[in-house]
Amino acid sequence: MSNPVKTEGRICFGLEWYATEAEAEVRTKEVRESGQRYNGGFYHGSACGREKGFDYVDKEHGPLFAVVA
Repeated sequence: MSNPVKTEGRICFGLEWYATEAEAEVRTKEVRESGQRYNGGFYHGSACGREKGFDYVDKEHGPLFAVVA
């Protein structure tokens, strides 16, 4: 498992950002195989994994690739 560059906890899910998309895809596979799901909110029960909508360019780390876990 790769270590995320950044993490953030939210009410219904957690976010992890990785330095490469390849690392994010590896983590997505782990998250999906373990059966992690959103816990509440609009997406309650949906599978966690890669979420490109949360990708962004960080001033310190450059492009980061998001995984909901």
